[in-house]
Amino acid sequence: MTRQDLSVSVTEIGINTVIKENSDFSLKSIPILNCNGSVDSVCYTCTIPAFPGKFDVSKAMLLKVPKGPLFAKLKNGFPVTLEDGTIIRPEQVLGPKDVSKAVIIVCKIPPFEGDTPDNNSNLLDSLVNNVLWEM
Repeated sequence: MTRQDLSVSVTEIGINTVIKENSDFSLKSIPILNCNGSVDSVCYTCTIPAFPGKFDVSKAMLLKVPKGPLFAKLKNGFPVTLEDGTIIRPEQVLGPKDVSKAVIIVCKIPPFEGDTPDNNSNLLDSLVNNVLWEM
């Protein structure tokens, strides 16, 4: 079976690099250091941002927002101004944001000559406590 609609591109990346980022997702590489301070693994993260909460029609109606284009603007995160001058903000009619999601792939770099198992024992600790997660 062949797939003619599938395209693949290969790009060499550095460590600690934003590979691709747009409004739909963020793909990054993060180095993982061993106990000697050298990189022995790379973590790739693909993060999907949190989505706005569900639009609450009853809240919008209570605030006297007319059905139609103003509903759509609020649902898409934009404030609207009613005919009487009242400004309605999206957070007044949207539920809580959906939690952002992430996929993490850890790739172990092949050991160098002279590496010992002790050098790699802090892999999980280094991954979990990596300061780059705070960025």
